Order: sequence, then C-alpha cells, then structure tokens
Amino acid sequence: MEPPDQPIYIVTEFMCNEILLDYLRHGSGQELELPALVDIAAQIVFGIAYLEHEHYIHRDLEARNGLVGENDVVKIANVDLAHIISEGEIFSIKWTASEAAIFDKFTIKSDVWSYGILLYQLVTYAMTNREVLDQIQRGYRIAWPKNCSDKIYDYI
Repeated sequence: MEPPDQPIYIVTEFMCNEILLDYLRHGSGQELELPALVDIAAQIVFGIAYLEHEHYIHRDLEARNGLVGENDVVKIANVDLAHIISEGEIFSIKWTASEAAIFDKFTIKSDVWSYGILLYQLVTYAMTNREVLDQIQRGYRIAWPKNCSDKIYDYI
C-alpha cells in the first residue's frame, strides 16, 4: 500500500477536556467510579465497531488517543488510516498484538487486543510507562485491578 501523495486531514469536533490519558492520571478522571469507566469503555468500543464497519483499522488504540468532552464523552482520535510500519519504526508495543508487532499484520483483531490493554488503563487510571517497566522488572504480571468486576476482568 503506497502512502497518498497529499496529506489526509481529519476534522473533528472540539472536545473541551484533555486527552483521556491525562484525564485519568491527573484530571477529574481520577474521581470516576467503575460505572463511569465502563461507560467510557463502551463509547470506545462503539467507536472501534464503527471503524470496523467502515473497513478501517485504528492501529494505535490507547488512552493518549482518546479525547474527552463534556459529560465524559470520549472520542477516538489519531486515526492513522494509511500508516505503514517500516523497519525500525517505533510504535506503542504495550498496546500492540503480537502478530502486529512481529509480522506487521494489523487487523481488527489487533485493535481488539489494544482495546483490552486500554481497558486495563481505564481501571488502573493509566499507570505511567516507568511504573509499568519497574513492575515488569520486579516480575509483576497483569493482575486483577481492585475496582474491576468479574465481567470486566473476563473481557480483559
């Protein structure tokens, strides 16, 4: 797939709050309880379903690519539709399905994988990369988040 000769512009509505990552870490997102987090997760999955229905793959689903508006309305942003990963290129490995990371094969299934990691970000209020690396070095593996119900954990 060849990149287009001209850049692609995507115009979106104005979202009055910060990106989802900052909202969860530092903003009023820290005060959200599980029902509100589940609502945000549902909004994101509806966005993914829409992209899939239109035959697009996001390829970079994570909290830093969510925009938060009034009443905790969340929209998926940074839709990199025509992106081709080249050798040596850096991408968000923490959110990337193994087939995408190893074989550069992105599908809706790799978006679903990333969505699972994004769900974990939601219920942990978006730990930093440093916090994640420190925990991995100490042998930590993803555990059951304290405010995560059985049903939500089954999806993660």
